Amino acid sequence: MFELVLWHEPMVPPPAEAEARYQRIRTDKAPLPLRELDQRFQDFITAIRTRPIPVRIEPVDHHDSEPRYSRHGLLITFADEHLKRVYPQITAAADRPRMHIYDRQDGFVMGTNTDPDIVLH
Repeated sequence: MFELVLWHEPMVPPPAEAEARYQRIRTDKAPLPLRELDQRFQDFITAIRTRPIPVRIEPVDHHDSEPRYSRHGLLITFADEHLKRVYPQITAAADRPRMHIYDRQDGFVMGTNTDPDIVLH
C-alpha cells in the first residue's frame, strides 16, 4: 500500500520534517470536516474525486458519521499495483494548489519552493 502525505507551505522541507508532519497529521486532535478545511485541501480533494482513480483520502477521525481531516495535511493511500496510473494523477492534482507530496515509502519530498501568494520586498 502506498501512502502519500500532501500539504502546503512556502518551502519544501527535508524528508525528516515531512515525516514529522505526517505524525502531526495522524495525531491531529482537532480534525475538521471537508467544508472547513483550507481551500487548497478542498480543491485537491475535489480534483481527485472527479478522476476515476482508486485512491482513498484518509480521514483522521469521524464525528457523527462525517469524516474529519487534519488541518496539517492530507493522507492519500492506494494499492501498489495502481502506482503507474495513480501517481501522475495525484501529482497533477497537487500542482495547481501548490501542495508538497511526501512519499513515505521512498522518503522523497517534492514540491515547489515558491509561493505566488508571498511577495518579497
